Amino acid sequence: MDKFADANLTELQEQMKKIGLDVQAKRLGKSKEHANILSGAYDVANGKYATGIYRLFMQNPGESWPGLLVMLTAHGMKMPFPLPQISGAVVASGHIAKLASKRAANVTEELKTTLPEEYFRTRTQAEALGTFTYKNPDEGWGNSPGQGPTTPADKAAVIKNVKRAREGSNKDKCDAYAD
Repeated sequence: MDKFADANLTELQEQMKKIGLDVQAKRLGKSKEHANILSGAYDVANGKYATGIYRLFMQNPGESWPGLLVMLTAHGMKMPFPLPQISGAVVASGHIAKLASKRAANVTEELKTTLPEEYFRTRTQAEALGTFTYKNPDEGWGNSPGQGPTTPADKAAVIKNVKRAREGSNKDKCDAYAD
């Protein structure tokens, strides 16, 4: 989603408009905007913005200004060196997180009104009982009767038979190609 959010789609949208796909070009732009907002919310949730005030301000000057104001105010109050930067970074990252979650909630609500409900399933429905045939480790891992060889000698005999069958089928194939 990050690659889509960062992609430059203007040329593609212009080409779409030239061939008469104005509505689809607008939808593509809207999808890119939604991807940008949702990837920003994902970054906030995963701690991307838990960094210093300088980096926050350089990456997000519009959203991190409250943190910069807190930092400058703390410097004016003659606080010791790291405290203004730390307090500014905390306020800026909190402000960015609040804005990102608010934007993501708005996008989610907008998508819920336009997309069918099955697009919002977060997990698949539970399978019916008996769908899977995994063995229960508490009951042991031995073979059930009629399931195959149990002794090493029986297993070796099965392997030899399989090898003979393969060699015979390969020989038959070679003879068929020779004819």
